Amino acid sequence: MEYRQWEGADRSRPAAPKAAYEPSAAPFEGLATYQRDYISHPMSVTRSLKPVSDTKMCLESLEYYYYYYYTAPV
Repeated sequence: MEYRQWEGADRSRPAAPKAAYEPSAAPFEGLATYQRDYISHPMSVTRSLKPVSDTKMCLESLEYYYYYYYTAPV
């Protein structure tokens, strides 16, 4: 299969000239787009999952674990 040879393009100048930036003549209204389009939502308070500080830990289960771990035959 043979490929056709394309003619070389003139790359000495860009395809389209770049337009220079021209600022708008209209005065700024003082409200940015993100401020105009922002929808305010109420704050929601989340419940803490931290245990209460006066909670006592059950030591009986730890004593059983300690006894089983250190006295069990290997």
